Amino acid sequence: MLSVIIPAFNCEKTIAACVNSLLSRKTLNKEIEIIIVDDGSTDNTRTVAEDLKKQHKHVKVLAQENKGAGAARNLGIEHAEGEYLWFIDGDDVVNENSINVISYELSRYKPQILVFNYKLFDESKNSYIANSNRDTNIYKSIPTGKTFDINQFPELLEAISYPWNKVYETSFVKEKKLAFSETIVNNDIFFNVASLSCAKRIVKIDDALYTHFVNKVDGQLTQIFDKRRLNPVSYTHL
Repeated sequence: MLSVIIPAFNCEKTIAACVNSLLSRKTLNKEIEIIIVDDGSTDNTRTVAEDLKKQHKHVKVLAQENKGAGAARNLGIEHAEGEYLWFIDGDDVVNENSINVISYELSRYKPQILVFNYKLFDESKNSYIANSNRDTNIYKSIPTGKTFDINQFPELLEAISYPWNKVYETSFVKEKKLAFSETIVNNDIFFNVASLSCAKRIVKIDDALYTHFVNKVDGQLTQIFDKRRLNPVSYTHL
C-alpha cells in the first residue's frame, strides 16, 4: 500500500482538487490511503476533508493544533499503514497516472527512495512554466532506472528541497528514525538531506508525476483545474 500524506492548512478551496487528482479512475483499484492532516485550519478545510472522507474509502482525516507542515507530516507517518510514503501539498495536483507509475516502479526496484520529475504551473498566468524544473541538469546526470546511493551521485543533494517529488519506504524512514523538522519554514530540508544520505537504494525515473503551483491566486485552483493537467503525455519525459 502507498500512503499519501497531505498536510493541510487553510486549503478549503484546493484540497478537493488535490485529492480528486489522486483518485482518478485509473488509480481507484490501487491499494492507497490518503491521509489528510488538518493543521489547525481556521477556514473550512476540516469540513471539506471530512466530506472527502465520506465520499472515498481511501481517505482518512487527522487533526492537530497549528504546528506547521513538518509536524503534520510526522503525525501522518505515525498513522500510515502503507509500505511507502508520499508527502504532497494540499494546493497541488498529481498526474492521474502517477499512482500507476509509482506502484509499478516500486514493485520493480523496491527502492528506499524513488525520485521523479515534476512541473511548475504559474497560476497567475494559467500556464506551465517552460523548463521550470531547476533540477533538470542534475536529473540528466543520473541514469534512469538504476539503483544507486548518494556516494555515486552526490549532486542529487543539490536537489533536496522538496519531499513531493520523492516516495520513501516506510520501514526505512522508521528504522532510521527520520522525521521532519517542526520549524515553521524549511521543515523538509533536514528530512531530505538525512534520507538521501542514509539510503542505499535510490532510483530516479524521468516521468513528471507532480505539478506544483507558483504565484498562486487565491481561489483560482478549482476554477482552472481541468483534465488537461492530468494528461500523462504532458507530464512525462521532460
